[in-house]
Amino acid sequence: MNRQLTALLVLAGALLPLFGPNNIGPGTTTGSLQTRASFYQRDSLIGAADIPQYDRQLFGAETWLALNYSNLGFDIGLRF
Repeated sequence: MNRQLTALLVLAGALLPLFGPNNIGPGTTTGSLQTRASFYQRDSLIGAADIPQYDRQLFGAETWLALNYSNLGFDIGLRF
């Protein structure tokens, strides 16, 4: 996690000059947030029985944050 945070801070520092008062506009920032949740049930008809994921794990979830920035023909995207 430390490397990811360091990379994000370095990238943010590199992009800060693009927002200065002498540049042509602030650019465009867009993004999205996606969350997926799964509930696991044993079902021998589809082969979901006697498998550790279905026997021990009842719930699973993941969340993704996507950020996109565009300015002066330069596009960059990050996904966490």
